[in-house]
Amino acid sequence: MMLAGTSWGATWTVAKDGSGDFTVIQDAVNAAADGDVIEIGPGRYEEYHVYANDNSGTCVRVWNKSLSFIGSGPTETIIGLENATGHPRIVGIRPWNSQSIHVENLGFYAQWGKGLHLEVPEIEVENCEFLGDHPQQHTDGIVAMDIEKGYIRNCRFYNLRQDIGLFSPVRGLVIEDCEFSGFQYGISAGYANTHFIVRNSTFDGEWALNAVGVWIWDGARIDMSGCTITRCTAEAAFDQNGPSVVRDCVLEYVDGPEGFRDGAVYLHARHQVLFENNIITSDFVCFAIISNGLPGASAFHNNHILVLGDGLYLKGEDPSGYMYPGEILNMENNYWGTTDEEEIAARIIDGNDNPDIEFTVDFLPLADGPVPTERIALDGVKALYR
Repeated sequence: MMLAGTSWGATWTVAKDGSGDFTVIQDAVNAAADGDVIEIGPGRYEEYHVYANDNSGTCVRVWNKSLSFIGSGPTETIIGLENATGHPRIVGIRPWNSQSIHVENLGFYAQWGKGLHLEVPEIEVENCEFLGDHPQQHTDGIVAMDIEKGYIRNCRFYNLRQDIGLFSPVRGLVIEDCEFSGFQYGISAGYANTHFIVRNSTFDGEWALNAVGVWIWDGARIDMSGCTITRCTAEAAFDQNGPSVVRDCVLEYVDGPEGFRDGAVYLHARHQVLFENNIITSDFVCFAIISNGLPGASAFHNNHILVLGDGLYLKGEDPSGYMYPGEILNMENNYWGTTDEEEIAARIIDGNDNPDIEFTVDFLPLADGPVPTERIALDGVKALYR
């Protein structure tokens, strides 16, 4: 599927065995005209070049034209060095001064570097895989900025430090039907002109790396729905974010290690975050809240907020800016796994327990039973309702 208004021209073929027009992808790029398609056959493509004023090597550099790259399959056509020892950081594909880029059916191996570095108005990335050697290395799947529209769809990310990094400006971007696994940061997005959609995706982090599933910071905005996030010290972290929505998601913090950890949701909000119809489960803390921005900004409705063992529903922290003394956090009409108001209150630490916490929680009225949600997942959670 191509962006509206996109039309592709001639098709060039690249094949390792010499049966195509070229054996090196960059040679096909150099020959192609604006709007052409480059089809890439099976094999690993390791060729790269270090350009002037660039400390990284680039396997495929595109100048001043829009191109489509189509591989034979993400496990068949792979861009990147198998062994990066002794080499600079490697970027798989990096367009410059292009209007659009289409990438499909390709695998990117980022042992030391990144798969895609995109600074173009229109992007399409579909059915690609991004693999790192170890998430403690400085590796990225996709880094994107200056985006006006596009999608990242049906992609898989494994063992990278950061799977997707978005930097202002990013508008009109949809990330959907993707799998994120073994990361330190699943999606990290920052700055005020970054606003994007994530839906129907799964995140399985790495406890040992203090993983964060989705990290929204410094004015960025997210609309997230239908996602499942597990094995992170914070499944979703909002750090001085812009207005955001989390809906129909499963956020599970269970069996995490001792040490640095936040809970299923970490909230240090500058603007509103709306939580609706989610399943949020923890044996530690469901919500860790430092501050909540504007009075009454964030709201939590029609969620299943469930604790296991000695877990807390909510833990307030001492204020750290953007706080209004006496604020009331609206958590009405949620299902807590119990209708015992004293038990719920005992598992909430707010200004009623510590005068240094400048907000209190209003959790009444309760939802007296499980409320309808669009997405029910995790058998261990569902069992709590039976």
